[in-house]
Formats: sequence, structure tokens, C-alpha cells
Amino acid sequence: MVNAEFFHKLRRLAESKTFLTLLNISEDQQEAQRDLEYLTRFLVYRHIEYDGKLDVEEYIDNGIIKMAEEGLLDSPAETNFLVSVR
Repeated sequence: MVNAEFFHKLRRLAESKTFLTLLNISEDQQEAQRDLEYLTRFLVYRHIEYDGKLDVEEYIDNGIIKMAEEGLLDSPAETNFLVSVR
């Protein structure tokens, strides 16, 4: 794991009531960690430019690692945005 604190922050955001309400996913989907997958995709698309050279899965994987290494989720504005979306 590149950054355990980053992962725990992602997990807390993915499990927030507001985010789960926004997603409207089933318990089975939540158990399969779809909430975390959707959050990861959203954040990578929001922060990391896609150059078209990588497979989308590689882009997501590389992007979330880059975000973890650079602490791109440390902004209070980002986390406030994610938990207050209605």
C-alpha cells in the first residue's frame, strides 16, 4: 500500500451516508466495494489528465497511486465537496 492514511480517507469518504445516498447502490454492490471503485474513478478523472495511451484500468490504477503519493486528497475543499453533495 502506497499510503495507508490516503486509503483510510478514501474508505471513510466512500462509506459516508451522503456519498452512498448519491450512489444509490445495493448492499451487495457495497460489499463488492463498488462504492470505493466509483469514488476512485471519480477522483482520478477529476485530478489526473488522461492522455489516451493507457488502458482505462491502468489509467485508474496509476492515477490513484499518483494521488496517494502526492496527497491530492488532502484538501478540505475536496473532502467537504464529496460528503456534502446532495
